[in-house]
Amino acid sequence: MEALYAAIFETAWGRSAVCWRPEQFPKVCQIYLSHDPSERLPDLSDCVLQTSILLPVAEKIQRYCAGENVHFDVADIDMNDVPPFRWTVYLAAHKIPFGRVWTYGRLAHEVNNPRAARAVGQAMAHNRFAPVVPCHRVIAAGGRLGGFGPGPDAKRLMLRHEGIRLLGEDRVDPAFID
Repeated sequence: MEALYAAIFETAWGRSAVCWRPEQFPKVCQIYLSHDPSERLPDLSDCVLQTSILLPVAEKIQRYCAGENVHFDVADIDMNDVPPFRWTVYLAAHKIPFGRVWTYGRLAHEVNNPRAARAVGQAMAHNRFAPVVPCHRVIAAGGRLGGFGPGPDAKRLMLRHEGIRLLGEDRVDPAFID
């Protein structure tokens, strides 16, 4: 098994980390974005910790969590082991603008597979590149929040952070849906 390197850094939301393969540096193969200061990072004991490196994507994540509208670049992530369909979905999701949301169905149309809304949902569930690939900006039909790996509170936090108005706890205001 190849060695992974990791850098842990602080954001306004808590401690986060990025991991990379040495041969792909500075592209990252995993992002752990904290949504709560009390949240613990996953076990990174298999990684070589780098304390003096702050990758460009980590700096962008810090700025994003501080409230800045940051443009993330998919060139910052290592998608070498991402299956082709997911890669296509991630590239399409990357186009969703800050402060807007798309439905799983809309994203399925964007990848020319209109019947693949569930497969798009599965791709989003396996996304390890948030917020570069903004899976939090993908919602279910009718404006429902849908799933999100770190949980619904984290999804609400990220959507509100981008100025997206929620109706109650489980729906996005239609004015923010493209």
